[in-house]
Amino acid sequence: MPLDFPTIAFIGFLLSISLSIGFSMIMLVLRGQRVLRLWTASLWLGALSLTFLALRPYMPETLSILAGNTCAAASGVLLLGGLAQHVGHRGPVYRPAVAVAVAFMACMAWFSLVQPDLGIRLGLYGLLSIVWDVWAIGLLLHRAPADIRISCRLASIAFAADALLYLLRLFLPPSLHGQQDIMQAGLPMEVTYVGGTLLALAQCFSLVLLILERQMVDLRSMARHDGLTGLANRATLKFEGGRLFGRCRSRQRPLAVLMLDLDHFKQINDTHGHAIGDEVLRHAARTLRGALAGRPGLLARYGGEEFAVVLPDTSLAQALACGETLRATLAAQPAIVETARILVTLSIGAASATPADTSLDAVLARADAALYKAKADGRNRVVGADPPLEELRASRHVVKGA
Repeated sequence: MPLDFPTIAFIGFLLSISLSIGFSMIMLVLRGQRVLRLWTASLWLGALSLTFLALRPYMPETLSILAGNTCAAASGVLLLGGLAQHVGHRGPVYRPAVAVAVAFMACMAWFSLVQPDLGIRLGLYGLLSIVWDVWAIGLLLHRAPADIRISCRLASIAFAADALLYLLRLFLPPSLHGQQDIMQAGLPMEVTYVGGTLLALAQCFSLVLLILERQMVDLRSMARHDGLTGLANRATLKFEGGRLFGRCRSRQRPLAVLMLDLDHFKQINDTHGHAIGDEVLRHAARTLRGALAGRPGLLARYGGEEFAVVLPDTSLAQALACGETLRATLAAQPAIVETARILVTLSIGAASATPADTSLDAVLARADAALYKAKADGRNRVVGADPPLEELRASRHVVKGA
């Protein structure tokens, strides 16, 4: 089969259909991903655009030109919309992108119906592709969160290469020889079309990388955070809290722990139902997070209605003061769920690390014991832990020596 433009266009059409089918299959597996739906729709529109190009000998030329370029422009709009949503960009995207697409189609209609000129149409398509590529690069490099920046940088390379290709094509006019048939556009068009097809493949792989890294970030977040409250979970508390403990221990700095428990939470569940109970937990988590804002430390859901706070560079006296602030703040902000106004109070136990402690678990255990004492003493209060036995023995030795 000779390497002419119709052959190259047909190969590009088959590749586009294959990529669209592949993304559709991914979309069926990763359901609920709106970004993926937008990118899949973008690919299908791109494939439809190439379909109109392949059918040009069998349908009115003007219809083929306008329909194909409309699909191509809409494909770019959806691609940008998906990228903006992927990186969390909240600024306007669709309106300006649609405006660019409409302006492009107005020009294409003029140079197809009023003043037919294939060279100008190819130049306009190249300019539109450059605009889409530069826009995508801006979203990927300047709007991407830090946790997905690697895939965004790799994707931006693919879009930059595509923009350079179309920029090069602007300076390589097609060999038309007075013709208006894109199928006879000559070697420059064939070479850039092959390059564009390969770069389109690279862009699709970069989209897959974006999806994969986002999935990995989400999975890591799910493993580290409590699904109900969004706080760190117990495993993260042990790991990150252990690191804080080790750092304070090595630097001989104080560290304190607060154990918090919602008072009468079982009664709330029994009276209002578990759905309301979950909302109360979310309310407590939001309130505690807000009260601790700006303060170094780690707030976690320990389990059930229990929470824990690890406070580096904090003495027991400071921890007790912090605990009182948390208790008073939550007590002053009842949970309002549906028509119910539910007063939520806390029992809090506080403990500080000692030189005899070798892990965070020992401090957590003393704070937990203090928490039970707070409950036994009537709830809605903050109680400090008793000094550990080793510390008492050491102090007695000092007294006897004196």
